[in-house]
Amino acid sequence: MACDEAMASPAKGKVLEGTEAEHKKMLKYKVLKPTHENDAREDDLAIGGAWAAKPKANGDARCRQAARGLQQAAGKHYGPGGKPAPAASEMAIRIALALAAMASWLSCIAGAGGASLAGRLKNGERMLMEAPQGCQKHYPAYALLQLQRALHGLAQAAMAFFREAAQALRYAGMHRDGAGPCLCFVWGKGKLSVILLWVDDMLIAGPKKKALEIKEKLAKLLGCKG
Repeated sequence: MACDEAMASPAKGKVLEGTEAEHKKMLKYKVLKPTHENDAREDDLAIGGAWAAKPKANGDARCRQAARGLQQAAGKHYGPGGKPAPAASEMAIRIALALAAMASWLSCIAGAGGASLAGRLKNGERMLMEAPQGCQKHYPAYALLQLQRALHGLAQAAMAFFREAAQALRYAGMHRDGAGPCLCFVWGKGKLSVILLWVDDMLIAGPKKKALEIKEKLAKLLGCKG
């Protein structure tokens, strides 16, 4: 639900906690850089933003600040090839699930959590936004916030996170499979493990000890949870 709708509901307290928690993640990943409004350039995009909230199973509220990506212009606010991101193919999914079933592997899902905010803006895009609703107290009244990372809702957000995830997987020793860029594998002591990446979630499958080792390593690199 939209933030205004959530704030008018009995869940207002949980929503406020959720927006504060998400803002802390944005600070951790240095998503927004305060700048003086007088330093804004004529060609900067003043992009809008909005909170979206949904209830979690434990009763808390999961809140995300999203930029209004429809205000972006191709070639100016995102570069060539910056918009689409690779998606897990049907063949890659079949390979991963077949291997897991045949080898009786441990399979687990890991979500990127706050690391979905880690995608860097690579092409010198300059976009400014006002402080997110409810977070104005954290910034001076004169401040506009320059986007340093690909906030949810931006045209290049999915591709920016994919680049970060691919880099983390390489660092973790994974190799990209020929079946698609979203299927990676690693051999360890003669045993195979695979990772299937789609958007900001991952399927990790392999011998129990190795799968848990990979999951722990990705938790450190990307903050994956699951």
